[in-house]
Amino acid sequence: MVGRLPDKDANFRLYKALAVHQWAQNWYGTWRGGHLLGAVEAGLLPEEQLDTFHALETVRIDACIARDFPGLHRDMAALRTALGDNDAWRYAADALCAPDARVTDTLMLTAALQALPRHDCCYQGDLRPEAVRACLDRRSELERDRFRIALAKLIEEQDGEDKDVDSVWSGTYHEEGAFIYDEWDHSREHHRKGRICGIKPRDYTRMGAPIRHPFCITIDEEGPDYLPHMYGAANYTLVSDVTKLPMKVSDIYRKLTS
Repeated sequence: MVGRLPDKDANFRLYKALAVHQWAQNWYGTWRGGHLLGAVEAGLLPEEQLDTFHALETVRIDACIARDFPGLHRDMAALRTALGDNDAWRYAADALCAPDARVTDTLMLTAALQALPRHDCCYQGDLRPEAVRACLDRRSELERDRFRIALAKLIEEQDGEDKDVDSVWSGTYHEEGAFIYDEWDHSREHHRKGRICGIKPRDYTRMGAPIRHPFCITIDEEGPDYLPHMYGAANYTLVSDVTKLPMKVSDIYRKLTS
């Protein structure tokens, strides 16, 4: 229950600000890329610095909200005033208000401003890295299961026969009938490059498409940051909903083979 303010409408605005700020942490990258969790788990952001980091990251998130939702930001600033939040210390974090500021900038600034007196914001909530890590691990496991089920359904539709989910990964290189090329015979080192260049797609393997046209399908939301350098700007796709994978794969196959 939220009851810090004297009337119902004001408390509702505070509740909305709390919810918005939790959403904004995800939307504006507090947890994205594993930077924060990596710093915590590696000991680079010790527990005694978490409060300082959270206060500084709140400044960065508030600046993002101000740019995208100015009316909402005005309401949130009014809440800070009404509840007596001391914003005087925020001047030291002005660099985090830049449009290109990221969570990595907050991490770098945390150690430098550790001794700076500051006050928690009325709507910033709690920062719980352990709970976030547990949630991400559960989500990752669920997405892997959904991916396997979607892939099994795709193979079933193509082959016209039922496939057990675990059988999707069975066989040499995940498929029966794959052809193995022993390229690590060091006594025949001078033949290696020629043999690799001479590999041709045969029967039902995944080698045909990569040889003709390398393409990547990913569920990694950070993929657009690095996949263009590996596959080219048009040779990868991000599947945010794994239940749509069969349609996505079929569409990509048609484009590559047409």
